[in-house]
Amino acid sequence: TINEKGHVTAIGPGTAKLTIRFDGDERYLPSVTYVIVKISRIPTHIDVESQKELNKSDMVSMGAVLKDINNNTVIVPVAQGQTFTKVYTSNDTAVVTVDESGIMTAVGIGVAKITMEFRGYREYDSSSASVIVKVVSPENKIKVDSEINVHIGENANINASLNYYSSVKLEYSSNNTKIVSIDKYGKIRGLSEGTAKITIVFKGDNKYQPANATAIVRVTKGITTITSPDTISIS
Repeated sequence: TINEKGHVTAIGPGTAKLTIRFDGDERYLPSVTYVIVKISRIPTHIDVESQKELNKSDMVSMGAVLKDINNNTVIVPVAQGQTFTKVYTSNDTAVVTVDESGIMTAVGIGVAKITMEFRGYREYDSSSASVIVKVVSPENKIKVDSEINVHIGENANINASLNYYSSVKLEYSSNNTKIVSIDKYGKIRGLSEGTAKITIVFKGDNKYQPANATAIVRVTKGITTITSPDTISIS
């Protein structure tokens, strides 16, 4: 718009023709001229990390922030009518999916590109940005005592566990079954004097990486004591 003093106010993006007219007076003839005014939208950019690494099954926000030319955060509605002002897409939904709010879900191992497109709103121009997301299996570790002591004929539980699973199938083996035996539940038994190494293995699954650990079991003879009365009277 333009007022009687010639002040121009930009209302929205586009092109307008302003007419400037002089109606004439007793000394001068009328005249008219035209000015083409082009109103541009305010440039925007999307501030987001270029790369992210997620563990499989993680759910995190893309973390994209829309900013104007002065680096001020721009707040716009999620949708304008039936049209979303921000659109998130994944180039490989078998690796990472993303919802309309920018929440990413890591569903498979691999690499995917997540793109946020701002389609423009009122005075703000459109822009887009992408983040490369690498999805990996969480590293697993088996927790177990590094050394275990038992006596010959004694049973003990090795008490091995994974840091991500409270209950999972582990596999056990002894490198010397003449000294120490171990069953599928992790129960060991000292068979003869000596040392054996127990290996615990988690083979991995569709969510977690494989893992393994070892424990040294030392088998010793049991301690015995002989008790007797201090004095014995014989007739």
